[in-house]
Amino acid sequence: MSISTFNGLNIASLALAAQQRALDVTSHNIANANTEGYTRQRADLAAAEPLANVGIWGMILPGQLGQGVTVDGYRRIRDVFNDSQLRQEWGRKEAQDVAYRDLSGVQQALPEPGDSGLQSLMTKFWNAWQDVSNNPENVAARQSLVQSAATLTGAMNAAWSQMDALRQNDDSELDSTVTQVNDITAELASLNQKISDLVLAGAQVDPTTLAVIKPGQVPNDLLDRRDVLLDKLSKLGDLTSVTYDDRMRATVTFAGATVVTASAGQTAITRGDLDTAYTTGALTRGSGFALEQGYNVTLNESDPTSYPAQLNALAQALHDRVNAQHAAGFDLNGAVGGEFFTFAPAAGPPGAAKRIGVSQALLDDPRLVAASDAAGAPGSNVNALAMIGLKDATTVGGTTFAQFYTSTITRIGADASAARSGSDASDLVASGLESRRASVSGVSLDEEMTNMLKFQHAYSAAARVLSAMDDNLNRLINSTGRVGL
Repeated sequence: MSISTFNGLNIASLALAAQQRALDVTSHNIANANTEGYTRQRADLAAAEPLANVGIWGMILPGQLGQGVTVDGYRRIRDVFNDSQLRQEWGRKEAQDVAYRDLSGVQQALPEPGDSGLQSLMTKFWNAWQDVSNNPENVAARQSLVQSAATLTGAMNAAWSQMDALRQNDDSELDSTVTQVNDITAELASLNQKISDLVLAGAQVDPTTLAVIKPGQVPNDLLDRRDVLLDKLSKLGDLTSVTYDDRMRATVTFAGATVVTASAGQTAITRGDLDTAYTTGALTRGSGFALEQGYNVTLNESDPTSYPAQLNALAQALHDRVNAQHAAGFDLNGAVGGEFFTFAPAAGPPGAAKRIGVSQALLDDPRLVAASDAAGAPGSNVNALAMIGLKDATTVGGTTFAQFYTSTITRIGADASAARSGSDASDLVASGLESRRASVSGVSLDEEMTNMLKFQHAYSAAARVLSAMDDNLNRLINSTGRVGL
């Protein structure tokens, strides 16, 4: 089989074009070396389809004749398994970070140890009763007692309010999380359509199933943008699964709910969907999970294990036991002791710690403190001593006031420490996975410079081949004599 004299020109021109495309990809990588979420790309070079010797010549001539090189495609260098692991770890870290933030807020609401902490204020309260018992008829000692009680209840009110503010903040952030999820999934659905259009442009399609055999275009930069969005989504909650169809469209399942489909687009979620996912156990990671945990458990006084509930239990027991003992005594006027602590009318949740206060009658007249055990004995301190005895009595949760509060503070510290340790551990794992991603998908300027030189030399060599072929043809056409002259 004869071969065209101009075949060498075609091979050289294909080589020039292929090396130029490879140089272009290298330039694109270098330009995006510091672009967030960018995945380095590579031009896949492949041998062009060779010329075959057909017929009898195929048995005589030595095989096929190569036709140079072509660019088979532009491929992103990506480790899908590493991406999946990294997104899971990000979800765990975000959950631990939010949990630690909430627990740190609880610690600030109950500042221990310190002069303004409840432990110190309760000690001062019992010490004030001791001062009254030492001098029952001293109005100044009674005044100090009432003020110490007011300071104690004020600190309880403030602590409850701070924890309630933390819970309301979690509630607001959950609504914001739903908005963020819907914004991300809406953009993912939009990217699905753009990616599909480019894949179908010039694609090889199975005529029977209409499935894409080979994409017309591979929109790598759009795929990078989609991966960045998936990274962000994984930090909000469980990225349950991500699958792709033949048009490279993604189907995304978030916290058990399919939020993006290849054909139908986005399915927006509601706050109710997020709450249900938490209740059913489909939401286990991400800031969304920790916010649900904080709102429904850690900071929810309706949950008996929550910190507001523990504070309420302390305030309720203090109110009930002190009031009961106070009612057993008599004041300086010889009257039976009235209320010592009061509860303000509930304006919302029944939080005892929020509503506890000192009787206004005592604030106005400390002579009404019932320290005596008899109407005609103003100098008696028997009831004051009985009141002091409550300090070491089993009064709340099978423990003393101090023991109950100490156990609560200890649990807060342990939970906060566990959240911090969990965050540090997840951060360490995530950092390792991020480093692995960078080593696989990140742009190495040294490597790109090496590639640039390699493709540049290949381009120069192809140009020399083209020049040589041109010189040969010039000699053939212009320097060869004409037959018959």
